[in-house]
Amino acid sequence: MCQRLLEERTVLQLFEDAQEILGYHLLSICLHGPEEDLNKTVHCQPAIVVASLAALQHAKVTGAKVCLNGSDEPDPNMVTAGFSVGEMSALIFSGALSFEDGLKVVQVRAQAMQEASDKYPSGLVSILAPPDLDIHLLCDHAKEWSYSNGMEEPVACVANYLFPGGWVIGGDKSSVKYILEFGKAKLTGNERERFMQPLRIKMRLSQITALTPEIIAYMS
Repeated sequence: MCQRLLEERTVLQLFEDAQEILGYHLLSICLHGPEEDLNKTVHCQPAIVVASLAALQHAKVTGAKVCLNGSDEPDPNMVTAGFSVGEMSALIFSGALSFEDGLKVVQVRAQAMQEASDKYPSGLVSILAPPDLDIHLLCDHAKEWSYSNGMEEPVACVANYLFPGGWVIGGDKSSVKYILEFGKAKLTGNERERFMQPLRIKMRLSQITALTPEIIAYMS
């Protein structure tokens, strides 16, 4: 991951700065893994953000028009956007957050989500649903099936709305398994918050400074 970008000294500097902020050698994990470490939420979210910014930096020094000519400032005619943790890359690139503050937010987010995931083993599944699908009824069926298979407090709920017919459902492992294996047979409330309560507490970041963005950043 990021190997081909490292010919540029500015990209290496970005990872060195990230190491100072995060307190561990992110580049080493990106390059050498092990893969199970890189795939952990606590590592993959900072890796995605820094790698995205590294790609932008590499594009800038190799001639792509991502900045004003002869300037380090983003071209004001550009806009930026990201999905999920990618929004943090967009906010940093737009100037709404400094690299340090943005990466600190990402680290807190990743650590809290990792803790929540460890405490409540869960998963996500993306589905492309027909117009007549009752997505909440599908979640109810999944919870009923999970409960009947020994899960005392099953959870299945809409975690994200992607586009018309496109949904992400989150839940306990048993409920997610039901949706993956049996959901199609059933195609005739927001308990996700319980998983993420540790996240709420950790996201109280009082030392982060929001800046005026230099270009427009669209939020998903």
